[in-house]
Amino acid sequence: MSGQQLLAEHLRSGRFIAGQSRGRWRLVDAAWPHPLIEVSARDGRKFVLRFDCNGYPDLAPTATLWDVER
Repeated sequence: MSGQQLLAEHLRSGRFIAGQSRGRWRLVDAAWPHPLIEVSARDGRKFVLRFDCNGYPDLAPTATLWDVER
């Protein structure tokens, strides 16, 4: 299974969906290899993270804050 297929499977998992349902995060864009996920801070602020999934799953993804409007 390719890294892209594995990531898609993880994004469809019950655990990921449960986090979305609780408002902890949401998938903004699943574009490979740079998906965007919005996460919610405890104070209610929301931040978008741009993940670099090159080499996934052999290499752990890294992420950086991302401004989706720019």
